[in-house]
Amino acid sequence: MSRFNIDFVILIKRNLYVDYIRNLRKKMEINKKAKMEQLYSLYESAVYAIAYSILNNVEQAEDVTQDTFLKIYSYLDDIEEVGSKRTKAFITKIVKKHSYRYI
Repeated sequence: MSRFNIDFVILIKRNLYVDYIRNLRKKMEINKKAKMEQLYSLYESAVYAIAYSILNNVEQAEDVTQDTFLKIYSYLDDIEEVGSKRTKAFITKIVKKHSYRYI
């Protein structure tokens, strides 16, 4: 095999690897988006209710709800099961922490 053929084979393998990594990243982003949508649909009303019960202010409770979900997004890879007690406790801790910062 000539040097050109070897270089060509290496180039093809690299391109396949790069394509594989790109596809994997796309799948991971799709999974993140789906997980975030599940979390939001499950916990949005509870997060708002906790924030409102602490703050007694609609605008601040909405702000805390938004801040809470932004924080959740940064920990998304650590959340294994969306509907677990552990996840609920984690989210409750975040919303309370953010709520008390507004007081």
